[in-house]
Amino acid sequence: MTASERPEGIENLSASQCWERFRSTDLDRLAVTAAGHPEIFPINYVVDHGCLVFRTAPGTKLDAALAGASIEGNRRL
Repeated sequence: MTASERPEGIENLSASQCWERFRSTDLDRLAVTAAGHPEIFPINYVVDHGCLVFRTAPGTKLDAALAGASIEGNRRL
């Protein structure tokens, strides 16, 4: 997708810009694919040595992560 094809308000961020945004808050949404459809969860997290760390119990989030499913975050809460 080129810059002219991107919807208005969407921008590409560098890796350092992404980490800066992650470090600026501790609340986000986590999206995983489960049973062929998206599941979206609010999460609290911390940044630890270049990793996002969050606590979860057994269930959809953990199952998707362990299965290698696509996992994405979205800071628009």
